[in-house]
Amino acid sequence: MRQPRPVVIPTADDLLPPKYKVQVVPLTTNTVRRYRGEAVVTVGGRPSKALATQIVTVSKHRIWDYAGTLSAPDLATVETAVREHLGLLVLPLGLEPRTR
Repeated sequence: MRQPRPVVIPTADDLLPPKYKVQVVPLTTNTVRRYRGEAVVTVGGRPSKALATQIVTVSKHRIWDYAGTLSAPDLATVETAVREHLGLLVLPLGLEPRTR
């Protein structure tokens, strides 16, 4: 059996109860490099990388523990990474998207 992975659930709390499935953004502790669609956040006092490039829908039954809530700046960073990955990021005039 695979080891449980920590995730961010980028869904408004008031939308969670009626849903049976939720979208999650996996986390990894490997923060050496950051690419488009990834965000470095702090979870449990340790840096982690949110992988918006691997966003997936899972059953709520697969989510076991609650580790906490991201800070507002970290949540904004994850939101930007998700928007960037989905092509929803609107840039001010004259700015180009980051490349690898």
